[in-house]
Amino acid sequence: MRTISSLLFANRGEIAVRVIRACQELGIKAILAASEADRESMPALLADRVVCIGPPKAVDTHRYPGYWVPPYYDSLLAKVISLGHDRQEAIERMQSAVGVFLYPAWRKPFPFTVLF
Repeated sequence: MRTISSLLFANRGEIAVRVIRACQELGIKAILAASEADRESMPALLADRVVCIGPPKAVDTHRYPGYWVPPYYDSLLAKVISLGHDRQEAIERMQSAVGVFLYPAWRKPFPFTVLF
């Protein structure tokens, strides 16, 4: 049976750190694919090897004042993570955060969806 000797992955932040630590525990070489912007990040410092995949991604460079978000645009315009003593409190905090999140192109409030 073949074993995994190395793992190439592209992720950032805490998830990348968790992947690297799991690889270390299993004796697997962790190879991080990272942009130039992340070459000095914590995951890059912890990984066994870093493969630079180019410059950082330009985010929404087509935007301009007065731009209106079309309905077929990527539905994940924002991510909200909240904590609560129980599920209901976490949902209420999330709804509160969404209520104050403003994006100039939205003409009306958007529906809130719990995705878990």
